[in-house]
Amino acid sequence: MKKFEYYSFFGTHGDTTNEYLDELGKDGWEAFAVVPHEDKIVVYLKREKQQ
Repeated sequence: MKKFEYYSFFGTHGDTTNEYLDELGKDGWEAFAVVPHEDKIVVYLKREKQQ
């Protein structure tokens, strides 16, 4: 059975958050939810846990 680890961060709409997501993607992170929170967003990510 696959096991995952999770990470979340506050961001804003725009290029800075997109660049950060690109960097996280290089390390295997995949965003699975984006939730608005006041004037920001919370991004939830997961990746398969390394054995």
